[in-house]
Amino acid sequence: FTTKTKGSGVGLALSRQFIEAAGGSLKIENRIIGGIRAGVRVTVDLPREKT
Repeated sequence: FTTKTKGSGVGLALSRQFIEAAGGSLKIENRIIGGIRAGVRVTVDLPREKT
């Protein structure tokens, strides 16, 4: 469902592909009160600080 009059409808599909390619996950839930809840989880390895 969208309120936009234009668009190809591939935004979530592309987002999922990019996130999963980075080793992450995308979770979408419908909310009873309306709208959705979206969660993205990606693990990032940060360089260690020099001590």
